[in-house]
Amino acid sequence: MLREKQDTVSPVQTPAANSPGLYRLAGVGVLLSLALGLLDIGLSFGGGDVPVGTLSAREWFARYQHNWFVGLRNLGFFNVVSPLLTIPLYLALGRLHRRQAPVGATLALLVFVLGAAVYISNNRALAMLTLSREYAAAQTPAEMDQLAVAGTVMLAQAEDFTLGTLPGFVLLSAGSLGMLAVMLQGRVFGRRLALAGLAGTSGLLIFTVAVTLVPTVMRPAMLLALAGGLVMMGWDVAMALAMFRLARPPARPAVGVAVPAR
Repeated sequence: MLREKQDTVSPVQTPAANSPGLYRLAGVGVLLSLALGLLDIGLSFGGGDVPVGTLSAREWFARYQHNWFVGLRNLGFFNVVSPLLTIPLYLALGRLHRRQAPVGATLALLVFVLGAAVYISNNRALAMLTLSREYAAAQTPAEMDQLAVAGTVMLAQAEDFTLGTLPGFVLLSAGSLGMLAVMLQGRVFGRRLALAGLAGTSGLLIFTVAVTLVPTVMRPAMLLALAGGLVMMGWDVAMALAMFRLARPPARPAVGVAVPAR
């Protein structure tokens, strides 16, 4: 005869088991952000970069009218989209670490979201696009002059590596560093992954602050930016793969295994 031996071990319920959609969204968002960064690098190598402060508002209007997409990119629009794409990742990390470090994870998430809001609100890429269209439709020199003045004011806040964009970037980096410190403490992921993220984010933060405050160090500081950027690309790929693994349905335990009766 055969009798049924029921498995009494129930699957362990982890935060990941309850949020597959969030982790899948986080993985997709990280990969899209990475793709956007690679596109930005490609455009830079193609000669699309504009040194800070070298173009007047009228010249920016002409650039927008020639190619609005490149104009948006040159005024940091990619940097606006990227934090939005990575917010699901920070929500996922906060959920994964809510038991090990609830206060730290929540604080890091709030600082990151605040940084994204500040950075986006200070960016004027879309506003400059609107002004460029109004400038093209202006009927009198007086109207064109007014729009040029408005554009000049916006450029003080819109261009990367200026004091207008620095506060939002610093807050974003602070939120990232805080979450990476939580990752290092929580051990949900490997220490190497957390340390790599800390090193890459710190390098990019130091580079941005240095170039913003002392523009003449741009060239020597590019090595730091290159190293930090490469590290963060690898980190993005590793985090995306980790999120996709967490999104997989948990394996079901064997139930009702038949064993021969003695």
